[in-house]
Amino acid sequence: MSPDQFEQFFRRYKNNLYVYLLRFVETDAQDLLQDSCIAFYKKLDEIKPETAINYMYKIAHNTALNWTKQRRRFLLKPSSDFERIANKPAPKDNYEAVNKAIAMLPSKLSRVVHMYYYDKLSYKEISSQTGKSIKAIDSMLNRARTKLRKRIIMHEDGSPMLKT
Repeated sequence: MSPDQFEQFFRRYKNNLYVYLLRFVETDAQDLLQDSCIAFYKKLDEIKPETAINYMYKIAHNTALNWTKQRRRFLLKPSSDFERIANKPAPKDNYEAVNKAIAMLPSKLSRVVHMYYYDKLSYKEISSQTGKSIKAIDSMLNRARTKLRKRIIMHEDGSPMLKT
């Protein structure tokens, strides 16, 4: 399709595409139409005139779906939620309980936990240092996390506490 054909094509179908996009969104259909047309124009040399309308609707459809996915990530919360969060006391940075719980783990598990979380080593690096397989490292970390979850509880102020 040539740029001249695109201009005619766009003038002919822009209202139909706009109405189609309104099915997905209420307010931003014009922006989505523009984004769709830009994406279509970038692929202009690959598009055959006989399949252009199908291609355009597919681009518009995908643009609208991507837009709705992005919007779901950023749902607006009522301001009362933010006030409640702002009034909540900040958690204390007291990791003494966590360190004690790690020290209570079997030595093999505590060593792997320390290497992964404190030394920031990858599974592969831990594997080469310990002589264990990557699968074994993964299993050991999972066992350690399970044991730590059983030993540590979160206090009302958000600080970790060791179960007694």
